Amino acid sequence: MDGVLVAPEVAALVSAEDLELLRTDAVVSYSCVACGEAGRVPQRPAAVVILRDGLFSLAKLAHSGCAPSSVYDVPGLQARVLAEAEATTSRVAAAWLPVQGGPVPALLFEPVTRAAVDGDGERVDGLASWMLAHGLHLVAGAAVEPPPAPGWTAALDGAGGLIVTAPAELVYDGTLTADASWRAAVAARGSCVLIAGTGLALDSAPATAGEFVDRLAAVAAAGRLVGGVITARETDPSR
Repeated sequence: MDGVLVAPEVAALVSAEDLELLRTDAVVSYSCVACGEAGRVPQRPAAVVILRDGLFSLAKLAHSGCAPSSVYDVPGLQARVLAEAEATTSRVAAAWLPVQGGPVPALLFEPVTRAAVDGDGERVDGLASWMLAHGLHLVAGAAVEPPPAPGWTAALDGAGGLIVTAPAELVYDGTLTADASWRAAVAARGSCVLIAGTGLALDSAPATAGEFVDRLAAVAAAGRLVGGVITARETDPSR
């Protein structure tokens, strides 16, 4: 992989599909597992590392200068990762999608998932297929507003709460930070654009609007960006 180093012992433990997902993440934005700082290929080459705790293993990205591609034994890793997974299963963010005709309010959704995890870890490439089966559409990038997604709703309250539902399915029940102008635009439309994908790196805010568009394009190029226009409404948090 250009800009992404993979040692033979790592390649033997990670599927080709998961390596491709990691490569996409590296191009969009990644957090170095060794130092915690952000990186992006090709500006900062990445190395795929395997963190291992007995039969449990986790594939991550590190700056190639911080940790060479290899397998590292980390006692207690499984308990820590599973505890974090119970605490949060997805990230959401309010954004403006720069479509032709002017920006529209968008709700970005990214599952917190793991590649190459033994046990009950969900495969990251399952998100797009699940959402497509539930009425969302493949999205090619940021330029065009996706079609409507009937049955999908977003309920926002004034206390920062957010509930997103698909037809007969709860997708997200948590919080959302959004400014007054975004909320006003959603209220005026009665809808917003939902954009979902693994690899959006919502834990790291893009430095520029161009970087945001590049992230969407990279995830779309991997066939993992889905979306649709969904109904949105304000609710009373006291009820």
